[in-house]
Amino acid sequence: MKKSFVLALALVIWTGLLVTSVFGAGTVTVTTKNLDNGKMQLVQFAWVADASDGSVPATTLTGQQLSSLTGAYLCGGETIPGSGAAAPTALYDVTVKTVGGTDTFGGTLGNRSASASEYAVPSLSSGVYGCWFVTEALTFNLTNNSVNSATGTLKLFFFRP
Repeated sequence: MKKSFVLALALVIWTGLLVTSVFGAGTVTVTTKNLDNGKMQLVQFAWVADASDGSVPATTLTGQQLSSLTGAYLCGGETIPGSGAAAPTALYDVTVKTVGGTDTFGGTLGNRSASASEYAVPSLSSGVYGCWFVTEALTFNLTNNSVNSATGTLKLFFFRP
């Protein structure tokens, strides 16, 4: 009896893991790397879209990630789409927003290529480009992707004077 229960429980757990991997929610993994003795910092958002609807969860930098960026300048971003069947929908959009909802790139990370890496500089106002001074949490958002399980990476480049 006990053996049957353990086997049934193991089957339920295994089936749950299988369903999660086949029909799993989108994920974002954040990594950081110091460059040039800490004067520059790279933050990467590696994302995998949801397997059922292509959505990617919004992800906010918090804790140590945020504290190491506060007082730095966000100076650029590079989008790197997945390839082949993992390529996102053409003209997908990325934003990096403040707590108040301001897009730190002013729209320059919109309409991204599904096949080529692209670099953008924050648009501070109409026709004015430069670095954004980081004073609060930043949230990565990806929208307008409809490819299930699409992948990609957003690299953000920060400078500390």
